[in-house]
Amino acid sequence: MLNVERTRTIMAREKADWLVATTPENVFYATGFRSLGQWLMRSSKIEVLVLIPLHDPRQSILIAPAQELDVAAAIPPQVSQVHPVGHTTIEPGDKSLWEEPDRRLARWIFDTPNHKSVYAAVQALNLIQPGERVILDDHLTYEGLQRIMPGNADLFVAPEVMQDVRVIKTDEEIALLRKGVEIAENGLRASLAALRTGVSERELAHVNDKVIVEAGAIPYMTIVGIGSNGASPNHPPTDRRLRPNELIRWDTGCEVDGYRVDMGFIAFYGEPGPKVARYADAVDRAQTACFNAIRPGNTLDQVYQAGFDVMKAVIPDYRRKHLGHGVGIEVREPPMVAPAKAHEERGVFFQRDTTGLIEKGMIISLEVLYCYGSRYFGGSVPHTGRGNRGTSRQP
Repeated sequence: MLNVERTRTIMAREKADWLVATTPENVFYATGFRSLGQWLMRSSKIEVLVLIPLHDPRQSILIAPAQELDVAAAIPPQVSQVHPVGHTTIEPGDKSLWEEPDRRLARWIFDTPNHKSVYAAVQALNLIQPGERVILDDHLTYEGLQRIMPGNADLFVAPEVMQDVRVIKTDEEIALLRKGVEIAENGLRASLAALRTGVSERELAHVNDKVIVEAGAIPYMTIVGIGSNGASPNHPPTDRRLRPNELIRWDTGCEVDGYRVDMGFIAFYGEPGPKVARYADAVDRAQTACFNAIRPGNTLDQVYQAGFDVMKAVIPDYRRKHLGHGVGIEVREPPMVAPAKAHEERGVFFQRDTTGLIEKGMIISLEVLYCYGSRYFGGSVPHTGRGNRGTSRQP
């Protein structure tokens, strides 16, 4: 769901004539085309390119393996041209039985010249002119593209440019994420209603996932932890069964039409002790402080500091590298709610500076949490920067 005006504005700011999308996430964002090979076999170096022109980003060109264009035929990409790379063996069969996807695929496979590689396609199309400035979103195709660039063309890698485009969501993207939040919340409610002595983590996860699937979404990252298992951030659901006076943690989400939401929730089965209650209250108040700080004009590090100060007042040794992140096509993407000048989280580049301003249209999943002994306190609430409105109504 390419944000056309923002793409044009940022390309003009960067003095770029072309923006080239190559990662699975950026290709999907720019065109709606999802290369099955790219998503499932990332180590196979399956190459897909999208050429996005400054003069009109809606006139993008998709260059993709011929054997994967059946996906594009079924769900037409939002591009002006499609160019196949390599061959695929498809027999035409009885044309009288063809439907529209068959005709689209035949046009690309039989009637459009195919190319030996994505680089040969770029060279043959001859769209990039001498002296033009080309921004590439990833380094993996840099050498191949550099070899076929026309004279004096300036090709450089700048992943943050595409990140800057994607960080502000369109109304359509926000609607998908809001739908995902509603579905994920319904899964959490159903799982919460299933709490009883003896229920297992696996059973609670199944209840959650069943609701999500029945709503037409895809469960994503269902984590359920009972008791000490709740303190493990990545704990998979097991046969561990619930006993009275235990804490249960969910970290779950779902995917709707390619967009993912990230939710977290904790519950007590019985009565928590005073320290547990105090820590849970601190997390809740810190989450609220972050939420209230998400306003246009505030900075990301100010949002972080608002929540961190609440936690630090209750837990003096509290440490946390970030208190939230963006969601969208990826379950974790810019912007990052982190301390000032924090450039990286676990080695993944998010953006150049977390002192950046909150902007209208950002979607942030707040993620205040604390692991104490065998207990994990936390929750995540998707939030839009549009007038400080949250998208979540968690149970």
